[in-house]
Amino acid sequence: MKKFSYIILSALAISLITTITYTTDVYLENSYGALLKYIIADPSTTPKEHILAINSRSNSLGEIDNINYLAIRTTGVGSGYGLSPYYDLSAYLQQIKTEESEHTNSNAIINISSSYGMWSITIFWEKESSPLSSSEIDVTFTEVTKEEAAIMSLQSATARLAAIKNGGLGAIYADKVNAICSADYAAAKNKGFIDLCERLQKELMAPQYIPDARFKKRLPNLKPAIDEIKSSINRLYNTLSNYRAKGIIS
Repeated sequence: MKKFSYIILSALAISLITTITYTTDVYLENSYGALLKYIIADPSTTPKEHILAINSRSNSLGEIDNINYLAIRTTGVGSGYGLSPYYDLSAYLQQIKTEESEHTNSNAIINISSSYGMWSITIFWEKESSPLSSSEIDVTFTEVTKEEAAIMSLQSATARLAAIKNGGLGAIYADKVNAICSADYAAAKNKGFIDLCERLQKELMAPQYIPDARFKKRLPNLKPAIDEIKSSINRLYNTLSNYRAKGIIS
């Protein structure tokens, strides 16, 4: 009887240890459209500054309980002269700490983008990696069409742009891209606005697929990159509509 009780207690102890020792890792993701700088310690301590590439994700910043400070700023010429101050993300760290009990076995991703010159920051959660079956691997690989995969195989923005204009992402996106790139931006640029077609070409090469490390045959999951391209087209097409509504372009 004593032996039986010991086995039960041991099982409970292992279960408790497993629950207690689980931690949430935090990642920073750059959807801002330009390079970002970030630090994970108070700036008064002169911490190391990291640079995060466009449309990329950082390595783990650490476990949420061990991160006391996180801040970002732009990488423009004036950023080293105090013209681009750090933006404190402490409130988002606290949000992750508050919500992590609702997202067991998951990591937190802080996504950075912008909206009309203001930071736009969202948190989303991803399940921890787990073994995949061969059928799941096939599903991962076939989430995009052959035409979409062909676009991602192209190695220049010009080639990708031409493929999308020719229907590589479907007729709706072809129409949007043709509208974006057929507009005359000369007057808009004189007023300080950007050429939306030039911006689109820059963003077409930014998205990259992230290989899934849960299996040795690392077939690429292209869907996130395709989704980013579609999001860029939609955003710039909406901006084109605003340009026209405000008389910035004819």
